[in-house]
Amino acid sequence: MGLGKMSELYRRIKVKLKQFNEWQKHHPLFKYAAALVLMLVFTFSFGENNIYQSLKKSARLIHLDNEIERLDEQYKHDSLRLVEVENDKDGVEHKARLRFMMKAPDEQVYIISDSDELVEQPAVNQKQE
Repeated sequence: MGLGKMSELYRRIKVKLKQFNEWQKHHPLFKYAAALVLMLVFTFSFGENNIYQSLKKSARLIHLDNEIERLDEQYKHDSLRLVEVENDKDGVEHKARLRFMMKAPDEQVYIISDSDELVEQPAVNQKQE
């Protein structure tokens, strides 16, 4: 850049600053509004508690509240199940035998099959000769 261009740029900046000072005289609250806007921008945009972090924490809080509600429902269901188990030992034993395919010593088990084939099963508790 030549010396002539620098002096032209300096002159333009000087004119713009003078125009801005004249405008500012007619609008005295501008500097306070600008300071307020800058303060709000810096407060909510930078730092540990900016808008992004606040929204992120809010979403996490909602997720955790939903998780608490779900776990409370599960706790109530499990508590009722525990009371049922404590009060009905025979029913629990019966359900456990059905689930694990076991039988009580005094029970007879019948197997019903949909297939047409007859499947031979070895006799249980018989002596082999």
